[in-house]
Amino acid sequence: MTDSPIFWVAVAITLGMGARGFWHGFSKALARLQLLVLALVATGALLAPVTRYTREWLEWPLYFHQLVFGGLLFALFYSVSCSLLTLLFDRKPVLNPCPEGEESPEQKAQRLSLGSRIMGLILGLLAGAAISVVIAFLAGVRPDFDVLENDANRLLENSGELSAYGYEQDAFDAPDESPVSALINALVLSPVKGVKLLQATSRQPEFAALLENPSAQRLMASRDIVALTDDPTFDQLIATSPVQDLWRLQRELEALTDRQLERETAAQLVDMYHRVNRVRQHPRVMEALSDTEFRQFLQSADLASLTRDARVLELGDVIIGARSTN
Repeated sequence: MTDSPIFWVAVAITLGMGARGFWHGFSKALARLQLLVLALVATGALLAPVTRYTREWLEWPLYFHQLVFGGLLFALFYSVSCSLLTLLFDRKPVLNPCPEGEESPEQKAQRLSLGSRIMGLILGLLAGAAISVVIAFLAGVRPDFDVLENDANRLLENSGELSAYGYEQDAFDAPDESPVSALINALVLSPVKGVKLLQATSRQPEFAALLENPSAQRLMASRDIVALTDDPTFDQLIATSPVQDLWRLQRELEALTDRQLERETAAQLVDMYHRVNRVRQHPRVMEALSDTEFRQFLQSADLASLTRDARVLELGDVIIGARSTN
């Protein structure tokens, strides 16, 4: 992180805003920006609990709740803080002259107290940190995802509830996380780790030296995959550790995908088993299937005849009701 110039720019901005706040104190000119940052911080801290209650009262989309009530919270915090700031600074001047040798109230107000300097330092650091976050975001800096540093196959451990797959009955123990969301996270985060491995590969001296080989450069430029895989230089390239790490990550992701598919199939089989048993054990279905003549009719009749038969339609309603009953 310290290798990035964005980090040092953020540190410089934060310390600079803090020093400016300490030097000028809690002044009105600086406080406008500082109060703006504090209003944004307070709005972000209270937005989640506020929208949790408002969504119970109003059936609006989530983004609409955030837009409306977030704007109201920000307007409330900023307007109240600016009003208090105005009351603090816009005082009437004292008309009574002071005796010679004593400081006037205006001179005393101009001499910053330690509390004013500390308050200016704190608010300056907060404003600098907020500005640094915005600059880092605009520069493309994102959080570092190290979720896949552990074994990728562990993402689906302890996950086996059929309701997580959209089915009814339990097949395994209750999961800590939905296996579907775990798979999505793996698919999203794997490219992040893959890009990091590719960056490490390009910085490795051994890999860079091999790429400077004229034979390797010629093969890469020609895009001839068959010739590239048959060339001895390619074997040396893929033997480097970052490329092997990238291959291992790909194999882990493939194994994870296969395991997810197996669990999805198992969930379907278990759900189908419970549904079929509920239908077979329904009293009306058992009564209908015990009739030999009706059972032969079901086996021999065509689809058009079955759909016109009242008993079949009645039995279909019973089966649908049995399937939807836990």
